[in-house]
Amino acid sequence: MTRSAHTYTDARGHICEIEIIDEQGDLVVFDSTPRLSFDPVAHGIRIRRSRFYDYSLVYKIKDGNLYFCALKTHPSVFSRKKTILDALPKQLGDGRWVIYDFGDMLCDYSGKLTIGKDFDMQYMPCDDKARSVPFCPEVYKKNGYMIIENGRITETFIE
Repeated sequence: MTRSAHTYTDARGHICEIEIIDEQGDLVVFDSTPRLSFDPVAHGIRIRRSRFYDYSLVYKIKDGNLYFCALKTHPSVFSRKKTILDALPKQLGDGRWVIYDFGDMLCDYSGKLTIGKDFDMQYMPCDDKARSVPFCPEVYKKNGYMIIENGRITETFIE
C-alpha cells in the first residue's frame, strides 16, 4: 500500500492536500487533470486557515476504482456539527481537526492521473535532515498515467 499527497490552492484561496492511497500496488499520484476536488464551503463548512494546509481530501485506488474516502478539515466552531454526504464529523487529536469518514464511496471523477512507480534510491538523501526527498516524476524509474471514467479505471500506462 502506497500513499502519496500533493497540494493546491482552491478557488476560495484555501490550501487543499489531496492524499491518494493505492491499496494494491506501489503507485504514487503526482497530479490530476482535471483536478480532483471537493468544495466543503458549498456544503456549509466554514474552513479556518492552518499552517500547512486547510483541508485534506483522501482518495483510494482499489479494485480498479477510485473511491472518495474522507475529508479532514479544521472547521470554525460554528460549522463543526454539519453532516456531509451522510457522514458526521469525528474529532481528531486535540479536537481542532475533524474527519468526515465516507467509507469507500465511489467518486464520479473522470480524468487523468499522472502516476509514478519504483522510487529511484539514488535520490534518497543520506541524511534526511540535510535535504528532503523530492516528490516529482523524475525520482521514479517508471512514469505514466491512469485514465478514469466515472470513478472506474479504464486505462493504465506505465513506461
